[in-house]
Amino acid sequence: MLHPHAMPLLLKNQTAEELHSQLGITLRPARVIQAVVIRKGKLPEVQAEISEKSLKALRAATEIPNLTIRDSACPVLAFACF
Repeated sequence: MLHPHAMPLLLKNQTAEELHSQLGITLRPARVIQAVVIRKGKLPEVQAEISEKSLKALRAATEIPNLTIRDSACPVLAFACF
């Protein structure tokens, strides 16, 4: 499990294998968590293979980054600006 005072782990930047090794959970729930985060943009409320205590620690130790569109197009580069 991550150290409680470490920088938050950015979930969308991690593979399931990295989640498995960094969070101390087995590979199957790491894959499920990764899939839910990618699809829904949030951690699962309940996960059968992870205790509520571990999910609470996971929520405290992780962050889900989101991009926000500032403008419809970047005038210099001609694509969306984030």
